Amino acid sequence: LYAGYDRTHINFEIAGLYPGPVAGPTPPTTTPQSSLQTEFGSSNLSSNFNQIRAGIRVLDVIGIEAHYGRKDGSNDGSAPNTVAVNNYEGIYFVPTGTVLGTLEVAAVLGYDWIQLDRPGASVSLHSVAYGVNAELPIRVFWDKLPDFRLGGGFMVYQHDSGSRVYGSHFGVRYDFSL
Repeated sequence: LYAGYDRTHINFEIAGLYPGPVAGPTPPTTTPQSSLQTEFGSSNLSSNFNQIRAGIRVLDVIGIEAHYGRKDGSNDGSAPNTVAVNNYEGIYFVPTGTVLGTLEVAAVLGYDWIQLDRPGASVSLHSVAYGVNAELPIRVFWDKLPDFRLGGGFMVYQHDSGSRVYGSHFGVRYDFSL
């Protein structure tokens, strides 16, 4: 059983509308905006949010994790090119391996739901999500330390033909001895 906290930075990219072949001598010079771009006022937005996660190892090298995240108090999505993560939830299957007996490397595969807000705009997205984590147990420095791990990673939280949400995170995890 383990639990952790991560500080997360995401990017929200919204694709434009891509017209098909254009009849005539001159193709358009700009890509028309999608309704999501118009609603959010930009095609590239970013945010920070706080995330907690809890997991259990079902086998020695396979875990199942649940994640929950919310915006931090400083970001309401009103600053230029920002969006607020109002809510984030995910459930993940996490196969893990160890490099040189110390560094834990994990693939993160699952499904998540994320709600992004900006004044006058809101969207709820859900998708297959995937990523990679690396965590270093601090016990490698002194075996009498608590079973904390420092780590980080990269995730794709949502993707489809119209948009994608991806980012990086860093934080700490504690493994409980039961």
